Amino acid sequence: MKHLLYMILVLLPVCVFAQFVELDYELERYGGDQYDTFTGIVTLDNGFLLIGNTSSDIVAGWPNVYAERITPSGETLWTSSLNNFISDNSTAAIQTSSGDFLITGASFSAADGNTRAFIMRLSPSGALLSTVEFGLNGDDLGTGIFEDEDGYLVVGHSRPQPFGYADAFVARFSETGEQQWGELYGNAEDDLCTGAAQATNGNLLLTGYTHVDEPSSADLMFILVDNQGQQLNFQSISTELATIGTAAATLDTGFVVTGYTYITADSSLEHPRPFIVTVDTLGNPGPLTIIEDADPSFINAIAVTERGDIFLGGETFSRNDAIVLHVNQDGELLHQVRNRSNGWDTITALAWDEPRQTLHVAGTTSGGNAEMWDFFRGTIRPVSDTHSPAPVAQSLTLGTHPNPFNASSTVTIDLTGRAHLKVIVYDLLGRETMRLINGRVNAGRHQYFIDASSLASGVYFVSAELNGTQRSVRKLVLVR
Repeated sequence: MKHLLYMILVLLPVCVFAQFVELDYELERYGGDQYDTFTGIVTLDNGFLLIGNTSSDIVAGWPNVYAERITPSGETLWTSSLNNFISDNSTAAIQTSSGDFLITGASFSAADGNTRAFIMRLSPSGALLSTVEFGLNGDDLGTGIFEDEDGYLVVGHSRPQPFGYADAFVARFSETGEQQWGELYGNAEDDLCTGAAQATNGNLLLTGYTHVDEPSSADLMFILVDNQGQQLNFQSISTELATIGTAAATLDTGFVVTGYTYITADSSLEHPRPFIVTVDTLGNPGPLTIIEDADPSFINAIAVTERGDIFLGGETFSRNDAIVLHVNQDGELLHQVRNRSNGWDTITALAWDEPRQTLHVAGTTSGGNAEMWDFFRGTIRPVSDTHSPAPVAQSLTLGTHPNPFNASSTVTIDLTGRAHLKVIVYDLLGRETMRLINGRVNAGRHQYFIDASSLASGVYFVSAELNGTQRSVRKLVLVR
């Protein structure tokens, strides 16, 4: 068995945000003699679950779902190769509150020639407990799975057969796996869901691409759906050529969507350009921001840190190198890392380990052999650097008015420089009751509104944290 291409890259802190430098590569690869690729990473309390597809242990070459449990340091605890029908492909997974794992994707059966979405349930030790297959409209693919207090939600897209336009879907399942409902969303043309994220209130943002105005082009799609299947918003962003959303993540202020776009019809500039779009909690997208200084790339994956840093992963257009981009919420490129090998390398999944401040990457590599693809995974680790320039001095002033207050109050913060700002409201027991901002802001005055309609009378505290170090606290008194 071949060894994994294990990339060890280093995160170098500079000023407020970090930058990357290439340090070293340990060349290892693993997989069989056909096709092995990772498609997702789930962050666990004590490690990670990697999912993917493997056809290396099947004579006919049809893929099985692959799952691998690893420790925080990358040691393998167990692996599972799972098969339901002729061909099974995984796309996303979660760990449930009970400790089991749920994997979604699509299965192909030669009996009717259609693909059907599925949910596989694995025990904490990797044993297959059950498989549920479902379909809404023809060929169905699950691209995301989420848990809430009522069970599970699977998102994806469905295409009628033999010919038809695809629609995005959301399907609800009980904790025991019974499908309760399924809803389709879309226009007259194709609407494909390739990525999704779940807000703290349970709403789902589906992204991908749609044909709204011009069937020959692909527009960036945003569909906001509540956890009962009701469509709350449908928006799109059009560019001159195709714009494809591939992944989404949750921010304190809403969501962030990434992908790639061909922004001009000039053939000399027809290169995929990575982008981000921030989306508010109501599903309204901001402007599409091209990451100007990044190499032309196809972006497949996204990860967001607690403080709001954004990491994107994919492959470059020119050399098919694996690439990681580190950007802020304004779309400014802080640094990029490329993994150059003799083959075709692409990152298909990212996961951020907050306690260890480590980015985990996974994907597939050909290693110079176009007929044989192997798993790869690696880490980007933060290290201290004594040669980094000193951080720019910054300060904040925190005020509240009115205080005491009856129904609402305004928090005013003055900053002397651009910084990462986190503002939360908590009660006397230290429980967070409201988060007003957690992200990058410019110098100047910022005001945030406190709606106390859901709060009980009593004493509360407003905490403003600057760059994770400086902190200012003010007492608030709510009087009914």
